Amino acid sequence: MDGDPISLGEGNTPVIRSRWLGPHLGLRNLWFKLEQVNPTGSYKDRFAARFVTRHHDHGHPFVLATSSGNTGASLAAYSAAAGLPCIVCVPVEAPEAKLVQIRAYGARIVRVRGMLDTPVAVRILIDRLATVCASFGMPLGTSAYEIAPEAMAGIEPLGAELADVPSGSPDRIFAPIGGGGLLTAIFRGLPNPTSLTGHANRAIRIHGVQPSGNDTVVGPLRAGKDTARTLGAGEAHTAISGLGVPIDLDATRALHAIRSTGGDGHLVADTSVWDAQAMLARHEGLFIEPAGSTSVAGLIDAARAGQIGADDHVICVLTGHGFKDGPASIRLADHHPLDPDILDATDLTGEYFARILN
Repeated sequence: MDGDPISLGEGNTPVIRSRWLGPHLGLRNLWFKLEQVNPTGSYKDRFAARFVTRHHDHGHPFVLATSSGNTGASLAAYSAAAGLPCIVCVPVEAPEAKLVQIRAYGARIVRVRGMLDTPVAVRILIDRLATVCASFGMPLGTSAYEIAPEAMAGIEPLGAELADVPSGSPDRIFAPIGGGGLLTAIFRGLPNPTSLTGHANRAIRIHGVQPSGNDTVVGPLRAGKDTARTLGAGEAHTAISGLGVPIDLDATRALHAIRSTGGDGHLVADTSVWDAQAMLARHEGLFIEPAGSTSVAGLIDAARAGQIGADDHVICVLTGHGFKDGPASIRLADHHPLDPDILDATDLTGEYFARILN
């Protein structure tokens, strides 16, 4: 039976012009898509709304999911709204802030030892949970076309939103790649993606950005390969939570999406991602988690390499809120430590504030 959609107000997120980074890089038309303003703080709410609605309509008894954090938080929230129990299997190293959020919605967390240690371990876990779900006649809550294609279609309107921003269709879209589902959904959501033209009568080009420690797409793309690669044991070594997906879930789909739009792939160091996160916070006033800042790290590298025209209309997709990753938040804050002094009200003079500003 079909009922009302389970919605918390996801989607149709704002796009804002860069006030500092664009001018700093010599780019006159750089914009940010603010997916962190979705109800639980990430674009995964688009997936969760569709997944939980279908789950509820089909009368499934509970939601079972695997997640490094954001998918779990989204499914926990939407399950709560639908009155469904939710269980989320997470890696031991998942950021505590994400686990707190999942628990706050009333979901149960199962921490799995070695879940992301090797590509084989990831595949074993997914296959085992998919078998459990099949025994209940229901799908597994994993945000990948390979596993939950109907729910992944809930992310595709993001592509249409990016193509129809008030400033006009972009020339280039930069998006992070973990499993590859987000970039694939953006591509599928673009109206006639290989023929839609931007400001300079060129097709909208999609640029995928990966941590260099999880090169499943970019290396094969640049080498002219037709398929993404699964990383070997010990090859995956990124600390960017959510983007360390060493197997080909939707990676080959993402590779084809980039290539068919004439876009490009970019590998960035974890330190470059953290630098981009800091720039967004300190100069744009945008508090974004590292995974969500990865698109900007790729854009910075491309701009400095002369690959982006000064008048190109560029949108970077910022996928999740900074509060999602506690250690990364602390890393940022530690650059501006608390003043050790505790003052009386009478100490708060103009001279005092002038001194601390210097």
